[in-house]
Amino acid sequence: MNDVKKFVAQWSGGGYEKGETHSFWLSFLREVLRVSEPEKFIRFEVPVKLKHTSFIDAFLPDTKVIIEQKSLTENLSQEKSQSDGSNLTPYE
Repeated sequence: MNDVKKFVAQWSGGGYEKGETHSFWLSFLREVLRVSEPEKFIRFEVPVKLKHTSFIDAFLPDTKVIIEQKSLTENLSQEKSQSDGSNLTPYE
């Protein structure tokens, strides 16, 4: 549990999506989940082709987990236009 508390203390107040996504997830996988070489299990900025090319912030291919990182100040209840033209909140 100390590892979780250290992680939370380290990242409290952080939340800059573009500048901290890689560090945050690599740190989480290594320090909290104890993945010894997390860079082997996560990919960042994975291109997705729709009508245009968009990017998944982080992807864990072995478990098919897609991560859409948001900044700390992002309103998670507000719908935003998506790459397919739909309007969704980050939770949808």
